[in-house]
Amino acid sequence: MATLNTLSNLQLELIQLFNYDLSDEQLREVKHILSNYFSEKMDKELNDFISKNNIDEKIIENWGNEHLRSNAKQ
Repeated sequence: MATLNTLSNLQLELIQLFNYDLSDEQLREVKHILSNYFSEKMDKELNDFISKNNIDEKIIENWGNEHLRSNAKQ
């Protein structure tokens, strides 16, 4: 992860690509496009993980019902 003093390769590329002002509407559209792109990538990775590990709805439901809190008073 980039520190506050260093820009990532994505940040540098976007600065070069958009070296001009966008309207507020255009800025919202670009944010939406980027958000959709990364959301689709995440969905694909998750679906691949689920398929590769034979995870079904029952397993996911069990995960949702797990209580993994530790006992703070030990």
